[in-house]
Amino acid sequence: MRDTRPAYPPEYDEPALCAVCGGDAEVGEGGCSCGECPRCGSVGDPGCYEHGLAPAHDSVASFLDHVGVEPLSDCLRAIDKHNAEHVWLVLRDGRRIYHHSDPEVLDGLPGWTRLEAVGVGGIAWDGSDWEWAREVPPGHGWLDLDAAREAFGEALDEHRGEEEEDGEPDDKTGKGEP
Repeated sequence: MRDTRPAYPPEYDEPALCAVCGGDAEVGEGGCSCGECPRCGSVGDPGCYEHGLAPAHDSVASFLDHVGVEPLSDCLRAIDKHNAEHVWLVLRDGRRIYHHSDPEVLDGLPGWTRLEAVGVGGIAWDGSDWEWAREVPPGHGWLDLDAAREAFGEALDEHRGEEEEDGEPDDKTGKGEP
């Protein structure tokens, strides 16, 4: 028997996704988690951020506000340059954004872009193969990010202490204790 139903695009089978948070466009449990615009009442409309809707707690704008450096390319570069650890962003579509990503791509991300996670990691820079990395949930005061950055520093200090106990070089010059 031949199928006589009219063909239609397969995207009609998929739920509509919110342009801001990536959730199902239906508001509620498991759906869009965006706030309601105080001006027009819309939910999940990127245009509402242009007329006063505050970005979500897990947005790029909230991250930049927490770190205190803008634009995003300068923010991630400053963290990498002035700290032992580096930080990256995980977008809701799974892409990871690093300080060495194209600055036009970094700075082109709208402030309302919602994050899936924030990563913290680094290496010891001592000739060993020691490395540490952790991805944590974004937002909520950024306490998880701050804790992960502190945990990296503690892990690095512990690694360096183990290296010193072994009589291995403890600095970049390669001169350890005899």
